[in-house]
Amino acid sequence: MKKFNITRQYVINMFKKNTTLDDSQIESIIQFLQNPLILIQGPPGTGKTVIGALMALIIMHNTDGLKILVLCYTNHALDQFGEILVDLMPDVSIKRMGGFSKSEIFKNNRN
Repeated sequence: MKKFNITRQYVINMFKKNTTLDDSQIESIIQFLQNPLILIQGPPGTGKTVIGALMALIIMHNTDGLKILVLCYTNHALDQFGEILVDLMPDVSIKRMGGFSKSEIFKNNRN
């Protein structure tokens, strides 16, 4: 995976200035930029899905044609991830695998 060569303080300042992310969410992005593998966990409503979608967005903007595998524990979480990603990148191509989806963005992509 491509290593990103930016400073920690730059990332903190950029996200604090341009987003509503809190300190722990910004720290997750920093860990993502510094490590080839990370795990995001936490209680409901803490922004795990949004952070994951932002990470996918960073990868897609900094690589050429890289495919990303996203694993979610529930179909609902997978739908939410896809919806956030489409909101961030309307031209993104997503192939959803798994159980039934209630999301409109996957209506032509049902198993």
